[in-house]
Amino acid sequence: MILKIAYIPETKSTAPLTVVNIAPSRTWDARLARRLVTPLKNTRATPNYLTTLRLAIGLAGAACLAHAGFGWANAGALLIVLSNFADHTDGELARISDKTSMIGHFYDLGSDALITVLLFLCLGLGLAAQGRHMAIHPALLGGIADGRRRGIIEPRNGKVEQAFANAVHQLDTGKSAAIEDGTK
Repeated sequence: MILKIAYIPETKSTAPLTVVNIAPSRTWDARLARRLVTPLKNTRATPNYLTTLRLAIGLAGAACLAHAGFGWANAGALLIVLSNFADHTDGELARISDKTSMIGHFYDLGSDALITVLLFLCLGLGLAAQGRHMAIHPALLGGIADGRRRGIIEPRNGKVEQAFANAVHQLDTGKSAAIEDGTK
């Protein structure tokens, strides 16, 4: 959830500034993912199935990137893009079907981290297979990229607040709840 301070410069009021909750706008891929998973809402499909699918696509993409050659690189890039799009589907299904869980949340985060690290590692392996080398080990780059994503991007999108609120709600009520603020 993004907090913005409301300030109107035209007024000469000495009233204190107020804090307004403004949900971030949903990206086009999150809206498309919601449309695609809506038919799964009342089925036995769970968000963890979609996380597993995303993980499999990402692993295949990373494996392709580890090979030398133009075709392998393009196939890997396509699969990684598809994997990143599929990453939206699990959260969307969880929210619309009320099938959120802490295990699913951590499974999703673990899958994201694994794919991010493997992306860079396999890019480095692909370069090595072509006889090239990198100044920094690709696994280190993957760890840095995943750490920056967790430390900068996710907090700005409200994922930290959502995870905390969900954990508190689950402890209080014994079941989990999603916050409808456009984040995963």
